[in-house]
Amino acid sequence: MVKMTRTFLRCLFAFLFMLEGHACTMVLVSGNATADGRPLMFKNRDSDDSLGVEMRIVEPRGFTYLGQFTKSTGPWGGYNEKGFAVANTLAYNVPAQAATQNSWVTMKGLASCESVGDFEVMLDSMMETGMLMVKANYAVMDAQGNAAFYEVWESGYVKYDVNDRDVAPDGVLVRTNYCFSGTSKNRKGVDRHRIASIYMKGFQGVKVGWQDLLPLSRLLVNQNGVDLRDSAPKDYYDETPVVLDGFIPRNISTNAMVIQGVREGESPLLTTCWVTVGVPMTTVVVPFCLTLDKELPAKAVSKDGNMAWLCEKGWTMRNKVFAYKGAKTKIDLSKLYNQEETGVLQTVLRLEDEIIQKGEALFGEAREAGEMSSSALHAYYEWLDSYLEDEYVDAFGRELLRERPLVLPETLITFYLAELMSHGNLHFLLQFLLLQSAK
Repeated sequence: MVKMTRTFLRCLFAFLFMLEGHACTMVLVSGNATADGRPLMFKNRDSDDSLGVEMRIVEPRGFTYLGQFTKSTGPWGGYNEKGFAVANTLAYNVPAQAATQNSWVTMKGLASCESVGDFEVMLDSMMETGMLMVKANYAVMDAQGNAAFYEVWESGYVKYDVNDRDVAPDGVLVRTNYCFSGTSKNRKGVDRHRIASIYMKGFQGVKVGWQDLLPLSRLLVNQNGVDLRDSAPKDYYDETPVVLDGFIPRNISTNAMVIQGVREGESPLLTTCWVTVGVPMTTVVVPFCLTLDKELPAKAVSKDGNMAWLCEKGWTMRNKVFAYKGAKTKIDLSKLYNQEETGVLQTVLRLEDEIIQKGEALFGEAREAGEMSSSALHAYYEWLDSYLEDEYVDAFGRELLRERPLVLPETLITFYLAELMSHGNLHFLLQFLLLQSAK
């Protein structure tokens, strides 16, 4: 009976969790519009499920893939050994009873698709077997240079090819939380779509690089052109309360990723993924590459039940910025961005400069050689873990890096109950019940 109850609670939690709203911003850029001819995919993920963000290498019955996960869910995006990449956003304005299979389609695509065409065949096959519990925008691209958005609902889909000049004159497509092919009602994320579109319009006539996309997850400009940097406080201690509403980065932004594809003829394993393994405004970006050794940087993965080191440190700094209890969207701007350039975001940007420079050099050598050297990647990851440890101490202080005890069930239960009492969040209630059943 106890075993049956645990199984039921696990299934119930998984089902209800997927019903929660997840809001994301995505951009696809054709290889024809990029500086190096490689297509790009950007995703900024917003979710109440912010704890335990990490990247994992998964070896299913099919293609091995690198995916973006949280402690209990995912994948929300990634790419596989064949260079096929996919990510999704929830869409609110298309016909569907629920969105319980949004992540499942992503997972199945990563495990079984080699090309954009394969993904379309997969969607057709799924719809032939019955109605899908899906309402989403899927961004997909492959190692042959194909890239497209699929707006998908329970009984159909519409494809938007980023390489089609009639569909994407500038070789750029943006999606948030509604489908262009859906109704005019329930269009969520219109403000974020407008911000991202205006930002990308700034590259008309200019080739786009992967580093041009990452700032979207940290952009302090709203749809009306108000730039918080123009009114930056004097220093870190010049407290300046600001409501962060109507921006791409928000209080529920959990992580961001830019997947850089390959040119036709290059090895699919040279696909690169640049990720903030945690809150984008307060976490440095680090690169990932899928090699035969399947190695990941130690600071980017969870261990012994704790969240990944990068995610934890990013969350700690995030709480210094979102400093006002009971006001979820209010930040102290001085802690994020100020005239003395000591804000958390400004510090993060400085820290990641060397990470990017060394990473770009590593990937440049790999492309010249035609493959990524496992030993070279291992050496880079070892340097990265050491660099993060040392530089975070200098930048934020040793207190931030103090050793944390293992998160015990009792501690988690206290946390979930507190969250439930504060927000009435169904996710935390089900997490609490699941932990109780495991005792």
